[in-house]
Amino acid sequence: MMLFNALINKEITRELIDGEVEKLTDSEIREAIQAMVAEDRLDLAAAISTAALVMRPNSEDILAISGLLCMVQGEWDNAVELLEALLTIQGEHAPPQTYLMLAKSLRCAFLVGSAMEMVKFGLKHHFNDQALAAEFKELQALNMAGDAAGWQSVAGSA
Repeated sequence: MMLFNALINKEITRELIDGEVEKLTDSEIREAIQAMVAEDRLDLAAAISTAALVMRPNSEDILAISGLLCMVQGEWDNAVELLEALLTIQGEHAPPQTYLMLAKSLRCAFLVGSAMEMVKFGLKHHFNDQALAAEFKELQALNMAGDAAGWQSVAGSA
């Protein structure tokens, strides 16, 4: 609880992270990372995320916020890895946002064909989700633009 209070009071150090993260709940860790990102303290957010992932590698809260943190930092391969782990844990109960964030990470990692497949998979489970449908249209347009420019089809590269 000391870490959470220190975050509120902006008295956090890396040393405090190591000893205190294990005392926090998953939701408190998520909130701590969110607070650090909001204050543009990405190095400390990453330190909290790393410590939390070591202690609780199967926590949905920690995988989700850590995946989003990687997206903010442009660490696409790490984001894909974390969000794939999250999707595996959530299984058939995965919300549309998991599919969408994973597809966006795949797209940014230049795995557009894989992103398209992820969106299709998400739409099978959430066929009325507007954000997934919009991402599908964007990926289709990207694929068609690539075909028109003579690029290799990204849909076939997955």
